[in-house]
Amino acid sequence: MGQSLRILFLFKRYYMGKDVIADRYGRLFQFPYQLARRGHQVSCLLSDYHLKSSGPGSLTRDEINWKSAPVSRPDRWLAEARNAARDCDVIIGSSDCLQVCMASYLAKKFGKPCLLDLYDNYESFGLAKIPLVKSYYAKAIRRAGATSCIGDELRGMVERRYSPTGFTLTLNSTIAENQFFPVDRAAAREALGLPADSVLVGLCGGLMSIRGVGYFYRAVQELWREGVDIKLVLAGTPHASEPPPQGENTILLGNLAFDQMNTFYNAVNLNVLQYLDNEFGKYCYPQKLEEIIATGAPLVSASVGEMRRRFSETPSVLFQPEDISSIKAAVLRQLDSPTRYDTSTQTWDAVGQKLESALYRLNSGPD
Repeated sequence: MGQSLRILFLFKRYYMGKDVIADRYGRLFQFPYQLARRGHQVSCLLSDYHLKSSGPGSLTRDEINWKSAPVSRPDRWLAEARNAARDCDVIIGSSDCLQVCMASYLAKKFGKPCLLDLYDNYESFGLAKIPLVKSYYAKAIRRAGATSCIGDELRGMVERRYSPTGFTLTLNSTIAENQFFPVDRAAAREALGLPADSVLVGLCGGLMSIRGVGYFYRAVQELWREGVDIKLVLAGTPHASEPPPQGENTILLGNLAFDQMNTFYNAVNLNVLQYLDNEFGKYCYPQKLEEIIATGAPLVSASVGEMRRRFSETPSVLFQPEDISSIKAAVLRQLDSPTRYDTSTQTWDAVGQKLESALYRLNSGPD
């Protein structure tokens, strides 16, 4: 084990509909947690974007010092950030353009090494529409000592678009052990109140136009017109710009709790990963990708970005996301004879080890 580092994280408190502190969820929880369990002194300053602050403002949990400050009080947030930055060895910024830019600013002001973590193409987020944000964001990445990316597609784009002076690395997101696993389909359907004998095709998460869900809806409607007996099951809130098909063959479950998602993936005959080949889809690494893979449940996926890489050896599960005929063919193919695919996933422990190695390299100075 190397020396203990004093590490400051900057990121938003709520992401993917979860409270990072209360729900102990995903990448933004696991990165600090994995470093703390390795003996590092970890502090996290979380920006609360809610109009009304919720939850504790400060607590120590999982050997991590958590502080939450509302962005409606930038003076308070900046004071907390400056105090924390003075006493740390390294700063890590993640979750959106604002957090990345603030991490870069504090690192420069206090002479600290900085790692920027990108779990998405943050330029596709709403904050990037604010004037000058994109230019400051690009500058932050160019001068960062290190930039970690959720996938190889995003890493390649970062290297091409921003020409960072520091090193880059890929740190995939994964899932906590024993959260996602095979479950008897009949039992899963009973738990969610789904029809026992129907052929169910499931789509979950952000049901928005940026993901191209309208193309999938139209493909399903064509299959219905052709006499294919399937039901569409949606978990999530449909967006007004892309309303789902109406009628008895569409089942709306609404937003399921996180601990219900394993049941959902196992309940349907086929899970769908629908994304477009756009600035969002080509660089994202969907959390649900790892979740579904861990269950071993049948799936079809848009042939874009990380999904195309992940299923390069099983192309029968892939479809062209804007081609209705391609979507229909993939659905029918996988319902008739589901393809077996590699169900191996990384552990957060392994990801944490890679992150720790990157921080030691960063803290040792230029190569």
